[in-house]
Formats: sequence, structure tokens, C-alpha cells
Amino acid sequence: MNALVPEAVAQLPVLFAKSVANACTSVLGAGPGEALVRRIGDHNLMIPAQAYGRIDAFFSTGSDMLKEAIRQDFRDGVHRLYKIAMNVESKSLSADMAGDALGGVAVRVRVPLTSRRYRAASI
Repeated sequence: MNALVPEAVAQLPVLFAKSVANACTSVLGAGPGEALVRRIGDHNLMIPAQAYGRIDAFFSTGSDMLKEAIRQDFRDGVHRLYKIAMNVESKSLSADMAGDALGGVAVRVRVPLTSRRYRAASI
């Protein structure tokens, strides 16, 4: 993804934070999930090791299901981001190919002066 759309890589920490929030609310419910997200802290949400460490600190055991839900949500988000990047790249490539098929660079054709006179006289 970094080779195709480098600006998409900058979105990954935010995407991970959203995955943590989504997984917490879907696994624990809206109220407890939002409370856990607040307890993890905004600065920790974007860094996987810190987010997982905070989750492990709150749930000494049983955090595996929540962490797997986060991984799955993040994996799905990255897949969507990759598909969007591929669609953009595909459209760009097809536009470039269409330009090449049309001749790429505009070519001017000179019409001899005699043929212009002939057309004007015949009309």
C-alpha cells in the first residue's frame, strides 16, 4: 500500500483507533465499550502495543476475544483502504491508457491550401 498510495499509510493509526473503539463497543456494549475507550486514552488508541497493553491491564484474563475483534476490524479496514487505493490507481491507469490510445499527444494535421480552395469553391 505504501508504494501505491503513501498518504493512505498515514491513515493507519486513525484506522486502528477506530477499530479499537468499534471492537470495544461491539464486544462489551455501548456504555462499557465507550468507558473502556476513555480509560485506554486518546494518546494510546493509535499505538497498537499501548492499546493492547492497556486492555490487558484492565482485563487480566479474557482480553484475547476483544483483541481478536480489534485485529479483525482493523484488518477489514485496511482491506477497504487497499481496495479504494486500487480503484483509484486503476482509474488513473485506465485514464492514462485512454490518453495513449487517442494518440497521447495532440497531433496537428496541415491541410494544403489547394484543398481548402477546392472545398470552398464546391460549396
